[in-house]
Amino acid sequence: MSGSALPKYYLTSLIATLARSTEDPAAIETVELEETELLGVDDRHRLATAEAILRQRILFQHMAAGVTIVDPDRTVVERDVQIEADARIEPGCFLRGTTVIPERRDRRSVFGGRIVDNRM
Repeated sequence: MSGSALPKYYLTSLIATLARSTEDPAAIETVELEETELLGVDDRHRLATAEAILRQRILFQHMAAGVTIVDPDRTVVERDVQIEADARIEPGCFLRGTTVIPERRDRRSVFGGRIVDNRM
């Protein structure tokens, strides 16, 4: 393991730096963020927590688009995977890479297992 750590930047310091760098501090735009948007990652536990949050967001986006994910807690879908509406993803499924899952054309079209860089 290397002894050189990257410098840490804190939001409170960032705000002070921004305020000093402009003639009109009131011109600085602010945004509201969820607590999960500001999660610090400085150990493996927090890294796993951050990854779980990102995986859930990906799954929720697909479900909002009409995909059935039977058990989101036991399903992994990477960011670049494309899943068409009405597809059904079974528990334990890992969809990775540039995989494309088409819509469910009949009742037997369900997907489970590990699928990597594949077009179904």
